[in-house]
Amino acid sequence: PMELDFANINALIPQTASTNYGRSGVSIGFSDSYQFGSGALLNTVVRYTRFDSNAHAQGPADMEISPAGWGGNYFNSWNRKANQLEVLPVYQLSAKSWHGSHEVRLGTDILFRDYDGSSISHPLELLRQDGSVAERIDFQGAGLLSASDAEVAEFIQDHWILNSHLTLSFGARLTTQSIGRDAAFAPRIGAAYSLNEGKTVIRAGAAEVYGHVSLLAADFTSNQARVLSFFDSSGALIGQPVVLVNSYLLSGAPPSAPGVPRDPGSSPRTFSWNVVLEHQLRKNLNLRASYLDSHTVDLFFLDPVLPAAGGGGLLALKNSAVSEYRQADITAHVRLGERADMSLSYTWSRGRGDLNPLSDTLVPFQVPVIRPNATGVLSSDVPNRMVASGFFRLPWKMVISPVADTHSGLPFSNVDVLQNYVGVPDDQRFPIYFSLDVRLYREFAVHIPRTERSKTHKVRLGVYSTDITNRQNPHDVYNNVTSPIFGEFAGFQRRYTGLVLDLIQ
Repeated sequence: PMELDFANINALIPQTASTNYGRSGVSIGFSDSYQFGSGALLNTVVRYTRFDSNAHAQGPADMEISPAGWGGNYFNSWNRKANQLEVLPVYQLSAKSWHGSHEVRLGTDILFRDYDGSSISHPLELLRQDGSVAERIDFQGAGLLSASDAEVAEFIQDHWILNSHLTLSFGARLTTQSIGRDAAFAPRIGAAYSLNEGKTVIRAGAAEVYGHVSLLAADFTSNQARVLSFFDSSGALIGQPVVLVNSYLLSGAPPSAPGVPRDPGSSPRTFSWNVVLEHQLRKNLNLRASYLDSHTVDLFFLDPVLPAAGGGGLLALKNSAVSEYRQADITAHVRLGERADMSLSYTWSRGRGDLNPLSDTLVPFQVPVIRPNATGVLSSDVPNRMVASGFFRLPWKMVISPVADTHSGLPFSNVDVLQNYVGVPDDQRFPIYFSLDVRLYREFAVHIPRTERSKTHKVRLGVYSTDITNRQNPHDVYNNVTSPIFGEFAGFQRRYTGLVLDLIQ
């Protein structure tokens, strides 16, 4: 179990406006393996998992969002009780020979998931710089949630060793989901080729993967509806309040009536491929280069639809969001006998996609203001990153282990009083990040009584320091364009020193 107070606190979110988070769970299961006389093997795994989680505010006061940050109490409290049962029998055939050796595995994966809970919100207000209310968001409905899903998947895989240099792996998976796809066929293939007496290895693979349907999407319309009220600077109501009815607007499906529950009918689909090259340049020097390309479609996302003039609106759950991620990296690793071990890596990455995915707007904490969906730079987009690490043995059996990390600043967006994007979403970045962490320690042999055979253990004792240069990398930014300190960074990381005490053997 875990209880975390003030879970989302930062420089712009004080304790009073933060939320507490708790979780607990239990998992039990058993496995059984049976080998047939032919050499075939049947392995069966059954596992049940119970997971409970909750989040709640510090009090019942209305939440306030101003150009200076958050105030009042966080607007949403929720609890969820989830169950999962998985049955996974896998049959591995006896070794086969045909142009090499084959290891063939086939099986079935049966998965049942359900949850119930609640999500209750109280009003929140968006304030102008002078303290007047620009918008108020109220909530209506019971907010009682419940959903379940059953999945059955059949799969087959062959690990084919053609010779001492070339290995192929290929397989496929066919999945049926009760609230997702009727049939999802996902092939995959991989290969590994070695040359230069094993000093060079090339690996490549490609796979299509269908994700689980989020249970939060299955009962989306059971969430409380948002009621938006807008005010001028004198406090007068502008027009009539707008009720955003939770509704499904799914591609390839007829429109459903606002507020009516239905099966999502789809699940996210990801196609990924990668290439890895490993080469031993010298006996003590290894190089590794890799490239990854991943493209996900049919993601669920939220998109508020406001009426042109009067009437009601929609908070639409759609399933046409896209996410793309590419990454290239190169790593050098050198070992200087037993005295030193060092590695240096450079990583380039690029992430683009829709900015309102369901997983970000409702998990782990519901965002106060749901903007119209947009596409842009994702938080995973870090164009340049370099990490150097190692350990060096010093006199008196001391060891020093530094880690230096520098990378491009993370993206963020500028917003207005109503929290709408100003300019291109996520076109701003934090300053370049740099941190140097150091551990200095020594290992001692310690005899601990009443342990297994009272054997001797190794204990690592020393000190460590994070951000030893005290660069003070910022975590937060005043991104509201109406703030008098707009553009200033806050929430600086500071140097921290502590003790190292590890039982390592």
